[in-house]
Amino acid sequence: MCVIAGYTGGRRAAPILIEMLKRVEYFDGGMATGIATIHEGKLYTAKLLGDVDTLLRKTDALSFPGTTGIIHSRPSRSYAQHAHPFTDESGELAFCENGTYHQATAPEFHAVGEGLMADLFRRGVTFNSAFGEAGTTYGPAQLVLPDGRSIHNAELYTQAIGAAVRKVPAEGLADAIAKETAAMLSRLPAELVTLSVHARLPDTITVGRITRPMTVGFGEGETFLCTTAMGFPPEVQARPHLPIPPTSMARITPNGVTVLGIPIPGVRVEAGDARTLATLRALLEERLTGRAEEPLALEELADRDWFPLLWHEPRVDCHIAAAVGTMKETAAMVYETLWSFYREGRLRYTLGRIEAKNKTIMKFWLE
Repeated sequence: MCVIAGYTGGRRAAPILIEMLKRVEYFDGGMATGIATIHEGKLYTAKLLGDVDTLLRKTDALSFPGTTGIIHSRPSRSYAQHAHPFTDESGELAFCENGTYHQATAPEFHAVGEGLMADLFRRGVTFNSAFGEAGTTYGPAQLVLPDGRSIHNAELYTQAIGAAVRKVPAEGLADAIAKETAAMLSRLPAELVTLSVHARLPDTITVGRITRPMTVGFGEGETFLCTTAMGFPPEVQARPHLPIPPTSMARITPNGVTVLGIPIPGVRVEAGDARTLATLRALLEERLTGRAEEPLALEELADRDWFPLLWHEPRVDCHIAAAVGTMKETAAMVYETLWSFYREGRLRYTLGRIEAKNKTIMKFWLE
């Protein structure tokens, strides 16, 4: 799972985004980082393999102009071109996502995705995340271009949305981006949350959420987004914050958040409630208490044996889903529970290693 953040307001976005991401990048990221801001009708982007410190050292991201932007960190460093955000063919739309593709192992996912991709490919769209050689299999969730190379799935969402809104006039652009994002999430659903910005919308961030966590924080004439409230500046952490509801589209402006009445057809998520949150809190308390010497990373906390305790309904409830599909709010509830421990002053964390995956990650325990 990745970590993402967004900001729109009256201050320069880049320093705020960078500070937010530095607080949480190693929750499950730090191996590929990217940022996009908007200024005077132009998109400013930078991305590379490495963490925020690497981004600052090797690019001029900190000096990017603009008061609206998004930032992303992912836990894989396989290819530099797979860092987010992705940009569409016009260079106007920047798009990033946090999530997993359990559902993408279904044949329907490939049939729909590769059909959309082939159409864009025939129209001359260049997929900048393309990698590999014809006839090589890179994983059951990977989409394959007509020339045999694979791409990062998020770039298909980016290019398809960008192509659909390219000629839309400014007055209808915000609605068009939200509707096209919802359409793509319906065609190719997975456990995702997405953020996007467009060069012709200088104070707007579009959010598309199926299951993965996304929290909104508020300032005076400015709005913050992050995977967890722990990424917000301290003064924003101290104020009330709101989760974006599952299976919804939202528009973020300096004046706040608007949850749009745009459906994501064919995708139904069993949301967390007071019972599931209480059950998960008890499970995490048991796992994390007294582990100062052996703290645990988020991925080490995930336990599919918890499903019968947390959820009443079947694991698969999506029109495109493999038998391993979940489409539940488990990750969002884990983040919300960690936030509750943090707010109580009990959560502790440190950087640690998962040697089997050769990565550095945040590890947690409770006092």
